[in-house]
Amino acid sequence: MKDINGAKPRLTAATLRRIVGDHAPSVHGLRRVGLVGSYAREDYSPASDVDLVFDMDETFSDETFTETGVLLRSIFMDQFRKELDIIRYASIFACLHKPEKLTESQLKGYKKMLEDLVWIWGE
Repeated sequence: MKDINGAKPRLTAATLRRIVGDHAPSVHGLRRVGLVGSYAREDYSPASDVDLVFDMDETFSDETFTETGVLLRSIFMDQFRKELDIIRYASIFACLHKPEKLTESQLKGYKKMLEDLVWIWGE
């Protein structure tokens, strides 16, 4: 998809929510999708990547996680030339419950994720 001048369209927080909303309902076991980082804070730049958080139930498999990640990454790269990182919500808490295994910088990063977290789809 290109605009009339041949350039890739700019990804906005609203467009991001629409894309996730178009695809997330068909993913079995996905409860919520959140946004962290610069898009959650709405201080993103053209160079910003997209950071999503998946909150999943026990039926959400590793295979589904991988397949969903591949699909969303291809959409964001093809349409917007944006890198996409996907983080499991449970992984953030697992790391925070073992702070002795984290560097101070890692601990600060996980805490910042929770501060920034904005749920954009789901229950």
